[in-house]
Formats: sequence, structure tokens, C-alpha cells
Amino acid sequence: MFNHYGKAPIYTMKIAYGNNPKLVGEKTAFTSGSIHGIWIPFATGIPTATTAGYPAGSFDNPGALALTAQIQDYLGNFMRTGNPNGKGLVTWKKWTSATKGPSQLYVNSDGTKVNIHQEYGRTTYQSILDKIVRDTSITENAKEELIKHVLSGRWFSKGLDTFFHNN
Repeated sequence: MFNHYGKAPIYTMKIAYGNNPKLVGEKTAFTSGSIHGIWIPFATGIPTATTAGYPAGSFDNPGALALTAQIQDYLGNFMRTGNPNGKGLVTWKKWTSATKGPSQLYVNSDGTKVNIHQEYGRTTYQSILDKIVRDTSITENAKEELIKHVLSGRWFSKGLDTFFHNN
């Protein structure tokens, strides 16, 4: 990503909302968690088809509403000025490289208050593959089905397909 954007600033965010069973229920936290697209209701204030499986009210608690307001402030600031930061917001630092510096702004809520902080940790493609190999939360047959028929052939899967010898 970094090499394709020249000098344009890159800001990345991790939205962890959806993993708390007290807010979204045991089943949703386990099966969906913080899914790709969880950002949409926080950016727009409107639940979408992506989050339709979450229990009613999952995005209406005081913490989720406060999180929505802050994410909208970040996005609005960025659209107006090219900088997401503003008064009353935790500083969101630009992503700097694949090996050092700020990596992403972490945002979440416990239903009452907002938790936002800057992260510096990194994940490598190889570490993700290693976690898949070590994972025992599902059967080996289910894991193989996911690797060969769900994850394979996607925009991100070239390394996965090579590692697991997918066709």
C-alpha cells in the first residue's frame, strides 16, 4: 500500500466493536465479531446489510453512539482538511511503514464508554499463516474447507494459496 500512494498520508483504523458478547450476544460475537464492514454504521450512523445479523440495539447503546460520533469527527476532519485529528480526539498518527512507527488507531466501546488509542504492533502475512496452521478451534476438515474453498482465490490470498498449495 505504502509504495502506491506516493506522499499521500495513510491512516489505518482497527474497529474491534462486535467482539463483546455482552453487546452483540454470544452467537454474533463468535460467528461474526468485528466483521469487515463494521465501520459502515459507525461512519454513517445507519446499520447496513453487513450488520443486519447483529441483535437489535447493538449500535444504539451510549458507548456505540459516542464511538459513532468520534469516528464521524475523524472522517469529517480528514475530508475537510486531509488530517483526521481535532479537538477532543485521541491523536491519530499517520501510518509510517511496514516495520516501525504507528500502525493503526484502535477503536472500540464497552457499551458505556469509548476506548481509542494508537497502536504500534505489526502483523505479517507469515504470522497469519502460522496462526492458521496452529489453530485448533475447528476441525482439520473444516479448516481445509475454509482454506481451499473460502479463502482461496481472493485478492489477498496469493501467499495463502502458495503456502497451502491451492490451485
